[in-house]
Amino acid sequence: MAIEKILSSSFSHTSKSRGISYFERNLVSPLTIEHGRRGDFKVIGTCHYNVSISYEQTNGEFALSCTCPHFSDGNTCKHLWASVLEADDLGLFSETTFDMPNTESSLLEIVSNEHNEGKILFRFKNALPERPETALTKPVKQKISSWQSRIQKV
Repeated sequence: MAIEKILSSSFSHTSKSRGISYFERNLVSPLTIEHGRRGDFKVIGTCHYNVSISYEQTNGEFALSCTCPHFSDGNTCKHLWASVLEADDLGLFSETTFDMPNTESSLLEIVSNEHNEGKILFRFKNALPERPETALTKPVKQKISSWQSRIQKV
């Protein structure tokens, strides 16, 4: 499946249109390709930027990273979008089965845009881990103030 369709809603119109231009002008070069898992790319922009796109099947997470300043500010960028298009052109995830929700709207939610290890993480909404049962949690001990404990002693 094309990851362009999956990730599209997470990119601004401006980033996508500029990324398309980079892709069409062949400014994206693959560095490392592991089909179904990850791709590392070099994108020639104002400078040379390194981009990484990976997918972890076990938890349904996409991890995206770029070395450009716009990405460092917490945004998806044109270099990432150009690399997404290159990944699709190379068939990077063409044989990967994604456990996707049935609806097209909001396929992904941002797990972390705090640049967890320099990456923005996305996860399919239906792949979120379930929360543990609250009935099994340890009860919270009620704190008693010093004057209440004195009254109890009397």
